[in-house]
Amino acid sequence: MQHLSPTYLSKILTKLTKAGLIESTPGAKGGYKISRTKHEISFLDVIHATEGDTSLFDCSIHHEGCLIEKVMWQAEENMKSELKSKLLIDIAKEAESKQNGMATGRFF
Repeated sequence: MQHLSPTYLSKILTKLTKAGLIESTPGAKGGYKISRTKHEISFLDVIHATEGDTSLFDCSIHHEGCLIEKVMWQAEENMKSELKSKLLIDIAKEAESKQNGMATGRFF
């Protein structure tokens, strides 16, 4: 588990709740749960919820035919496609496998 400050974690949970990826239940017995199945939530969904969906690259020379902008746009599209193809179930399976490996003495 990553060590996150309670303040930072609260901000992330608020963003995920607003995006409809998790549900919040207040109170002493409250908490958070995912609002869809692990098979339906992609890493791209989480990134859009927490970071927004603005472009990672902003060309400072705005003219038609900027070759650098085209390359960067294509790289970003490829990254988004990869993140969209990876689901929460994928990391859940990997975490479970890793945890089982540590329990049996296997670390790879």
